[in-house]
Amino acid sequence: MSELPSSAEAALARGRLYGVLARLLLRGLDADTLGQLRALDGWLLEAPDSAPDLDELAAAHHRVFQLELHPYAGVFTSLEARAGARDAELLAHFGRAGFRPRLDDVGADHLGVALACASFLSAALGEALEDGRPAVAAQLGRQLAALLDEGVLAHLPALVAAGEELRARDGAAGVALWVRALEAALELAAEHRHGLRLRLELPPARGPASLAGAKPPALDAPDTDLRAIVDYLLCPARAGLLLTRTDIAGLGRRHDLPRGFGARATTLLNLLRAAAEFGALAPVLDSLGELAARRRLTMVGWAERLELGRAIAPWLVALDTLAVTASAMGEGASWAEHALALDEQAPR
Repeated sequence: MSELPSSAEAALARGRLYGVLARLLLRGLDADTLGQLRALDGWLLEAPDSAPDLDELAAAHHRVFQLELHPYAGVFTSLEARAGARDAELLAHFGRAGFRPRLDDVGADHLGVALACASFLSAALGEALEDGRPAVAAQLGRQLAALLDEGVLAHLPALVAAGEELRARDGAAGVALWVRALEAALELAAEHRHGLRLRLELPPARGPASLAGAKPPALDAPDTDLRAIVDYLLCPARAGLLLTRTDIAGLGRRHDLPRGFGARATTLLNLLRAAAEFGALAPVLDSLGELAARRRLTMVGWAERLELGRAIAPWLVALDTLAVTASAMGEGASWAEHALALDEQAPR
C-alpha cells in the first residue's frame, strides 16, 4: 500500500481503513464489513467476488486471536506478558483524544481498540484540514503519532511475525485472512507514522522501553529451573517473540516429544521436561534458535522497508539474546541436569 498524500481527503480515507481493520480484529467478518472490503476493490480478500464461509472465518478468528496470537499490547510489552497490562497507558491516549470506546469484551490495550482510536483521530484530522485549521490538525497529528508508537507499532511487528509463522504452518483460508489483516495494519500504521514524522518533524517511531530492562534467566543461578525457562520463553518482552500453541506443537512433532494438553505454559514445560529426560534438549533448543532467526529476518526486512528501525531495534536485541541463551542452555549438560532435578522436586 503506497503512502497516502497529505490532504483532508487522504486523512479521511486513512481513517476509514483504520476503521475497517479495527472492526475486523474486534468482531471478525460480517456481511457489512465484507461489503466494505469489496468496495475497496476486494482489499484483503483472495477472491473478492466469491461468497466466503462466514462461519468458517469466525472460527478461524477465534482460534487466531483468542488461542494463538493474543493481540494485546500488554502481552507483548509488559514483563507480565498479560492482556490489559497496558490499559492505563492506552486509556490515557484515548482520553486525550476524546475517544470513548466500549470495552465490554476486550481490554483497552487490544490492537483493534487502538486502531479504532486511530480511525477516530484520522477523521478529526481530516475535518480540521477541511476547515482550514492547520494548528489543530498538527496537534491531532502529534496525538496520532504518540498513539501509533505506544498502542500499535511498539508490538505489532512481533505480533505479525508470529502470525506469518502461523500462516506458514497452517495455510487455511481463515488463518490467512486474519494474518493479512495484521500485515495491512502494520503497513498502514508504519507508512502513516513515517509521513507524520516528515510533515511534523517528529522523531522516528520508538520501540517499547520495557524490552531494554528485560533479561534472560541466569543459568548459573541455583534456582533456575525449567519453569524459569518457560516463564522467559513465554514473555515476548524478554524473549523477543511470541511462542504460539502451534509453535510449541511444531517443536514437539519435529523432535517426537510429548507435550500433553493445556495452556502454553503447561505444554512447553512438558516438552522441555521430556527433552531433558531423553537427552534431546540441545536439538529442541537449536530448533527454537532457528525459529528466532526466522522472526529476526522478517523483522529486519520490515525495519528497512517500512522505516521502522528504531521501533524494531529492541526486538532484535531480545532475539539475539534469546539465540545466545538457547545456545548456552543446549550446551550446558550440567545445567540441564540441575534444572530437571529442581523441576522434579517442585510440587506438581
